[in-house]
Amino acid sequence: MEATGFATRAGGGGLSFEDAGASLAFPDFEGTESPDFSRRVPEITHNYRACLDAAPAIAREKGSGPMGEEDLFHAVLLSASRSVDEVFESLGTTRGAVKQCFERRVGYRLKETRVR
Repeated sequence: MEATGFATRAGGGGLSFEDAGASLAFPDFEGTESPDFSRRVPEITHNYRACLDAAPAIAREKGSGPMGEEDLFHAVLLSASRSVDEVFESLGTTRGAVKQCFERRVGYRLKETRVR
């Protein structure tokens, strides 16, 4: 079964986490309870806020007009968050490999400066 949608094919195609070496086979969560956020909303982390703040600036810098998902994803790739690395590692790839695929897809190199 081929996975489609933003999670695996950003921008309607062209960028695949599988191209970056990720395995999209999810573990069996049967019998595992989902977190109940109805009683407690998770706090927004510093890195989360930094990504939200950086995405519009990224869109302006590249002259693309309104901020899009690719600008937010760009900000996440530049984030200083270790959890971003952990997510990619859990998929069997690295931030660097995804960054290279993303750069090929969007046609420009991401700045090396991390979002802080």
